[in-house]
Amino acid sequence: MTDASGAPHSHLKTGRARASVVGVFWSVVNTGLGTVLTALVFYIASRFLTPYDFGVVALAVSVVSIASAIAPAAFGEALVQRAEIGRTHLDTVFWMCMAAGVLLYLPILALAPFIADWLGEPVLAALLPFIGLRLFFEMLAAVPNAVIIRQMKFKLIAIRTAIANGVAAVVCVTLLWLGYGFWALALSQIANVATAALVVLISAGWRPGLSPRLQAFRDLAPYGVFATGSRMMNVLRLDQLLIGALGGAALAGLFNFANRLFQMLTGLISGALAAVSHSLFSSLQSEAQKGREAFLLAAYASALVAFPIFAGLIVVADPAVPMIFGEQWQPAVVAVRALSVVGLLSSIGVVQAALITAHGKANWWFYYQLSQQVLSVLTILVLMPYGFDIALIGLAAKAVLLWPIAAMMTLRLIGLSAFDYARVFAAPALATLAMVLAVVEAPRVMAEASAGMTLLVQIAGGAVFYAALAGALSLRRLRMVWAVIKSKRKVQTA
Repeated sequence: MTDASGAPHSHLKTGRARASVVGVFWSVVNTGLGTVLTALVFYIASRFLTPYDFGVVALAVSVVSIASAIAPAAFGEALVQRAEIGRTHLDTVFWMCMAAGVLLYLPILALAPFIADWLGEPVLAALLPFIGLRLFFEMLAAVPNAVIIRQMKFKLIAIRTAIANGVAAVVCVTLLWLGYGFWALALSQIANVATAALVVLISAGWRPGLSPRLQAFRDLAPYGVFATGSRMMNVLRLDQLLIGALGGAALAGLFNFANRLFQMLTGLISGALAAVSHSLFSSLQSEAQKGREAFLLAAYASALVAFPIFAGLIVVADPAVPMIFGEQWQPAVVAVRALSVVGLLSSIGVVQAALITAHGKANWWFYYQLSQQVLSVLTILVLMPYGFDIALIGLAAKAVLLWPIAAMMTLRLIGLSAFDYARVFAAPALATLAMVLAVVEAPRVMAEASAGMTLLVQIAGGAVFYAALAGALSLRRLRMVWAVIKSKRKVQTA
């Protein structure tokens, strides 16, 4: 399969600005629909299930994540990043992924009873082999996803996600209604990844062949090996596994609850930009000025949305969590606030990560992620004896202390000063601060109103106030985005 130029799967060369904005639109649709459906299912499940139910599934996912983490699915990123690829590169990565899926599933199947005994949760003996099936579908989707992202066809990704999340939502809600408990969560996860893999394989316009080559692996390995390492750091759920092992399934459930809120919001805020940014930055590696402008616009857009959402959640978490999800989740409030602090940084961090890896620094990003994981493990081991809340505050502090390291690497790659970088966040930060002050003041002004009405005014009023102020402070950048959207240039490959 070749593009319009006759070159195998080339990057876009012209019309990339408009393609990126269109891609962001479809990625917003993708993440938006996914988040809405996930949030709906999450809300319903939190009403039906207990922290223990969430925790025992989270422990199973954490164990399976160890196998998933070392799988070579991140070689798909190498397919996106490389300037030119051919059929042998695609076939090599596909069959390598499928073989890894089989080899990694077998130990899960064999060791499930022993892991269940070690963690003191007998039900894991049955849960682990079932959750482990997701490995096959994750590996099946790696290459088709890369083909679609490389060509910036993000509409197909949006369709994939909508269908997969819709199927998973129907499965989960139906099984909860029928009384299957935590098995509803487990079955919906498999339904999601299986549907997504099948849809993307059908829509990518590519079929696996029988031409894997050692040379193709060698071409991709310098990037792919370190990208796999970085994926390992992202996929591993050692923090969740450690909290469960040290504190039990109920505490693992509280952490899983807070972490799922964090992931839904981060995906909604930055998922669209992350999906588009890596492909765009990869195509702009040799065009420094355009790459710098694209990065600053992406970082600004992420901050514009992330700052008010996570800052607002920090302020209203105490009344909002038990009121919306049920009193059983009150002990998760500190965890929600701690991960919201992490969210303020990670929303910008995903754009930084896209730029760093697109510039061929996958090895650097791997070591940075490795340091994050090691320090997370040490933080939990040291602080969990002092309590779950203290451990989560420690994790947030660790993230704050390490974030500037990635920021400095980013600035070095694009030749930007720290002052010019900080200016990008001035308008979102000022508008967020003003919004926080207004939201904090609302309960005093509405002393006679019900708790529910007060929370509604805090959320809705804060959003309107922030949108008006941030819009007034950001007119120039918003006009830039609008000018790109109105561009009539056709998206072509050259």
